[in-house]
Amino acid sequence: CLSIMKLLGLSEEKVFQSATISAAKAVEQEAWFGLEIGKEATMSLMEWGKTHICTFDGAGNKIKSRKGYVCQFTIKNGQILYRKS
Repeated sequence: CLSIMKLLGLSEEKVFQSATISAAKAVEQEAWFGLEIGKEATMSLMEWGKTHICTFDGAGNKIKSRKGYVCQFTIKNGQILYRKS
């Protein structure tokens, strides 16, 4: 989803805003965004790099790319949940 938005021309700022702040607002969970001392958090480090993406847009057009966002690691409440090997 993030990769597709960038491939369609959204800026990185808009891509991540739509996946974080806008998504939290859409489900009326604005408490989910923002960093504060003592607040629980889940964070992922994403890198734009080599990967294979193949999907279709709303009109049925095939979208293929050899670049996209690749998750490097995810941390939740101080625990590493995922680390790319």
